[in-house]
Amino acid sequence: MSLTRKFKQADRALSLTEAQTEKELKKSYENVLKEVQGELAVTYAQFGQGGKVEYHVMNRYHRLKKLEDTVITHLNKYSRKKANILKSSFKNQYADSFYRTAFALETEAAAKLGFRQLKEDVIMDAINNPISGLTLSDTLAGHRTDLIRNIRREITQGLIRGESYELMAKRLEKRLDGDYKKALRVARTESHRVQQEGRLKSMEHAADQGVIMKKMWVATLDESTRDAHEELDGKMVEVDDDFTSSNGGRGPAPGQMGTAEDDINCRCTVVTVIEGFEPKVRRSREVEGKRGEIKQYKTFKQWKKGRIDAA
Repeated sequence: MSLTRKFKQADRALSLTEAQTEKELKKSYENVLKEVQGELAVTYAQFGQGGKVEYHVMNRYHRLKKLEDTVITHLNKYSRKKANILKSSFKNQYADSFYRTAFALETEAAAKLGFRQLKEDVIMDAINNPISGLTLSDTLAGHRTDLIRNIRREITQGLIRGESYELMAKRLEKRLDGDYKKALRVARTESHRVQQEGRLKSMEHAADQGVIMKKMWVATLDESTRDAHEELDGKMVEVDDDFTSSNGGRGPAPGQMGTAEDDINCRCTVVTVIEGFEPKVRRSREVEGKRGEIKQYKTFKQWKKGRIDAA
């Protein structure tokens, strides 16, 4: 199996981990939505008249505060669950990317390169070092604060307006859905970053052991690839050098370029090119569950030009 194929195989395995993470996030979101709407339903059943709950009724005997406290308990539990899902997933993805790259490099170089078991603090440093300057914990704490504030506001304003349960429930669902989508963006962006970080650290270790190689930027062959990354496709630099993007970013690998224009939703990857073992073929992006075609190796520009000429 070629080095290129080993990296492709690793990318597919990591994609499965990402998909499982998104399923777990969705289940957690659905659970908290059910819990919050359930608390609201109980409130309307106990204190409602004519399908509405009057604000002044909820202000008696600290009823509103009790409702808010109960809802916040559910939201805090959801936020902890979300954080645990993401942290566990990122740890697994970093380690898997590191070891799969180590395996690929050792088998291709036909040499033992002294790879050792990763230490927990090394993995956590990688997870908690996002390009944005905020740690994962900081980002998720901000999301939790925003969610609690927004949910409390929706409940209070809904009661003041005399809204029905159905309308209030939809407004809360919209707020929770917004938080869920934020979690998905974090999952996708940070998954990509930690995968590339794990691969890069493995490459750096192999280079320190004397393997002569370079790293190459590989863009996704489809129409969604951003122009700056089309330009970077096929670009090779030394393992300890940075790539430079026309979007203004500069960094060691995709997802680590230091600008939102380069990093958010980036799907590019970095691979090792050992002298004498340059890639000969590549596969286009999977479409609607069908694996892409394997073609003679072309840069993104060559691939795109061929599509235009064929049109």
